[in-house]
Amino acid sequence: MTGQEIFDIAIHIMDEQHETTGATITADTKDYRFRAVDLINSLGQECYTLSDTCQAEDGARPVFPKLRDLQDTAGLDDYVAGVILPYGLAYLLVQGEDSDPGLANTCLQRYQELKAEARRLMPARSFQEIERPYGGLELGEFSRW
Repeated sequence: MTGQEIFDIAIHIMDEQHETTGATITADTKDYRFRAVDLINSLGQECYTLSDTCQAEDGARPVFPKLRDLQDTAGLDDYVAGVILPYGLAYLLVQGEDSDPGLANTCLQRYQELKAEARRLMPARSFQEIERPYGGLELGEFSRW
């Protein structure tokens, strides 16, 4: 998905689209559009580990490939980009506005719920045996104090 598609979904969540045509690029959304790329980059880094596209070198922290403009493709799978990110973006765009504080809270709550659900549904990482350089308490040794 592109940054523009993420932005469009967020604008529809906020109910800021043009009333007749449904267009998201209007005079009313100009300020939102100006801020969207940086906000998507911030949210993208936060959600990158939830995406199937997340890749990291061994021992390195995964880094989200940043968008330069809204026409760039977000390096996230469709679920993270199309379902989770728009709620986070909608929250960041409307927070602090006097128009509807309930909308900001609803978007934030939904964003957090979707992230938690995505984390819960992630496949488990491979199991690795814990090394015990000093031995352990096998066979109940020292079990009575």
